[in-house]
Amino acid sequence: MNSKDRPVITCRNGRFAGYEEKGVLIFKGIPFAKPPVGDLRWRPPQRPEDSEELFDAATFGASGYQYKCYSELASHNRQSEDCLTLNIWAGDIDKPKKPIMFYIHGGGFNFGGTSDPLYDGEHFVREHRDVVMISTNYRLGMMGFIDFGGIPGGEDYPEGPYLGILDLIQSLKWVHENADSFGGDADNITIFGESAGGGLVSSLLLCDGAENLFKRVIAHSGTLNLLYGEDRFTKEIEEDVSPAQCLAAATGAKTMDDMAALPVEELFAAYTEIDEETGLCLNDAYFMPLKGGTSPIPADPYKALAEGKGKDIDFMIGTVADEWRYFVLLMNDIDLSPFTDEERERIVREDLVMYDQYVEDLAQHFCSQLTDEEMERVDEFIKLQPDEERKWKLTALLNEAFFRIPSIEAAYRHALAGGKTYMYRFDKKSTLYDWMGACHACEVAYALNNVTATQFAGEIDPQLALDMSTAWANFARNGDPGIEGTPWQPYDPQTRDTMIFGNDCTMKMEQDPWKKQRELLDFAYRYYPV
Repeated sequence: MNSKDRPVITCRNGRFAGYEEKGVLIFKGIPFAKPPVGDLRWRPPQRPEDSEELFDAATFGASGYQYKCYSELASHNRQSEDCLTLNIWAGDIDKPKKPIMFYIHGGGFNFGGTSDPLYDGEHFVREHRDVVMISTNYRLGMMGFIDFGGIPGGEDYPEGPYLGILDLIQSLKWVHENADSFGGDADNITIFGESAGGGLVSSLLLCDGAENLFKRVIAHSGTLNLLYGEDRFTKEIEEDVSPAQCLAAATGAKTMDDMAALPVEELFAAYTEIDEETGLCLNDAYFMPLKGGTSPIPADPYKALAEGKGKDIDFMIGTVADEWRYFVLLMNDIDLSPFTDEERERIVREDLVMYDQYVEDLAQHFCSQLTDEEMERVDEFIKLQPDEERKWKLTALLNEAFFRIPSIEAAYRHALAGGKTYMYRFDKKSTLYDWMGACHACEVAYALNNVTATQFAGEIDPQLALDMSTAWANFARNGDPGIEGTPWQPYDPQTRDTMIFGNDCTMKMEQDPWKKQRELLDFAYRYYPV
């Protein structure tokens, strides 16, 4: 390969030739581990072999296996078992010791990938040239978060339920080994991510084996409630409904040796086969990392936070105002862009009707776990909601129960243990539809200064994107997300100081916002979200 006039970084596992785009140096698809194929399928990631070979690093690596989902643009790109790659954006590679921002994508632990344009780091680095941006893939769903208990030989694959976590640890180790080659500071790494990515960075905060790999954490709309306990897996296995058992049944595999020997195409076909009765497939199952047991994540992560685990890591966490309204867009899972305005309006109306039953079912599941006293508090919460339609009242409940309360509890416990903590709420409404509000994922484009990524936020206000991305860059630089003219007070367990990114595109501090809602549902973090 001719690398003349192309930027090249020399790493332990090879020399990688990237390209320059408007003053930003970009390196894509760099492997941070050996391909997890063959004998390494469902095994912990392995450090790549040292090499002096020159590789082309101009295109993204493959996404992990998943079906094509309208809202997850990386799912429409190349997919492979060999998906353990990362990407680097840098203003230059000669100036050393730049803070590193390490982004972990969301997608419910089943979907997504770094090739999604939403996660493009070019815009961020062009504005904040003294920061290096990295995004990383990890194994998803059946390849990254699957418990093989109940299958003969499954005991030989104890890491199955948290392989994705181990992938991220290996990715961070690669960054430590090679940071000098791209001008990064291995001692100043901020990990951040949204949704499942928020759950993953929060878990890494407490994870055995991740110590000293990063200095700061930013969790967007996801935290420590997005984990399964051993009791949940045991119940699934006893009822013969665990994803691994369903996958084995669908493929005819009797043992783990059978499963490991299956061609990946056969596994994927079984994973995505639609059940005629339910209209669902295994890829729709909610895979999540394991806590406790053999997992490096504590069995009670909130207790671990309160006891001071991770307190030396700076921690920022927040949510958006109307998290659950995002999920209306997934009802039909249809790309609406080819349709006329009239057709689009008709499809969305149908989605809203389907969404009615969806939130009823989810709210019923959540409430089925509660005590009588907790249910009384839920009823009072519902009565407080200003929206007349029941689906939006239930949406508000889901917003709090699955996202806001767990995030507030994480911030509270980290701060109470003496950790430096910041909290935010993002209220800027999406412009896509009048009912979307500030929906799940709409803040990501703002945090990454990615004004062209409109799939969730709609039209993006450039000044708010600049302000928010500057706050994120400042946090990575020195642990203080305040920007010029707008100081950001740390989260105090008593005053609960929170930065509000307003619908009017302002930034202002509030103390204990939506206090009454928090007090009514403060127990919610203890319950499984699905």
